[in-house]
This record gives sequence, C-alpha cells and structure tokens, in this order.
Amino acid sequence: MRKRLETVKDELMALHRDMYWMAQDQNSSEQAQKVSDLDFDQVMDLKLAVDNMRELLWKYLDAASAMEPERVQQAMEAHRVRRVSQLLQLLRERLGHYPDHQPPVSFIEKVSAAIKEKLAGHGGKAA
Repeated sequence: MRKRLETVKDELMALHRDMYWMAQDQNSSEQAQKVSDLDFDQVMDLKLAVDNMRELLWKYLDAASAMEPERVQQAMEAHRVRRVSQLLQLLRERLGHYPDHQPPVSFIEKVSAAIKEKLAGHGGKAA
C-alpha cells in the first residue's frame, strides 16, 4: 500500500504541475490547443475521484488523530512546510518561464493602473 500511495502521489503532483502550466499559459495558441484537446468528461471523472479520495483521507486523518494525535499533528505540520515549499517552487518556475524574468502584469496591477489613468484624466480627483 505504501508503494501505491507514493506512486499515486507522484503522478498527481506531476499532473498538477502540467495542468497548472497549461492553465497559466492560455495566451499561447499551443497551450490553448492543449486545453481544448482535453476530454472534459475525463477531467470531471478525475475531479470526482479526487473529491471522493479527499473526503476519505480527511475521515482517515480524523480517526488516526483520535488514536495518535501527536503523530498526526507532526505530519500535518510537515505537510504545511512541504506545501509552502511547493508553492515557492511553482513561483520560481513561473518567473523562469518569461524571457525577461518578469511575470505579466497581475490583475490587481492592471486595475490600479486603470484607476490611476482615469484619475489622471480627471485632474487627479475621484468621481
């Protein structure tokens, strides 16, 4: 069972990484084609399977924490550290995908620029 869990975890992490980049780079025609090539029924089946497994895992952790609370707490803390590390890794990879190492302007930056532009057009006064 341990080997199977490790294999499934590795496959899901690789799938997450691939789908993450596919979703992030939808501006390119190649990426847009990859998204449109997906079988959405298959994606929904995967989502259902992951949702079911997620619910089962929470029930398992609840039962395990009743029997070994300290061990489960340590595992949860280690998981949080790994999760933050993964998010930082994704961020580093994302920054590396741009030729000038600058990510595109974020939504918040776009909104802020639009507001500044409108205010500049009205003599710096809000309506």
